[in-house]
Amino acid sequence: MKIFFVLILINLLAAHPVLAEEPAAPATPGLPSNPVSTEMSLEQATKQVVSGAAGRVLSAKTEDIDGKKMHVIKILTEDGRIQQQIVDAQSGALVDKDIK
Repeated sequence: MKIFFVLILINLLAAHPVLAEEPAAPATPGLPSNPVSTEMSLEQATKQVVSGAAGRVLSAKTEDIDGKKMHVIKILTEDGRIQQQIVDAQSGALVDKDIK
């Protein structure tokens, strides 16, 4: 008889795995339930710059410029010049292009 009850208990637990999961945290009113970062990564900014300019990436780094997060990418152009491009990390916009 004990075996019968154990088997029933096992079947009930196996049939309802939801009971074993922890409840999800309640969503905060006014905030998205799954916030997604819209900030452009350094890798994305580098790919954007490379796709618009022929050359080889010399360096890529993220800096704080005037209180804003900026991606600074240096490229060696095909004609041997060094081109520095600055991309706003928040908007993805090209802020400055400096050719040396």
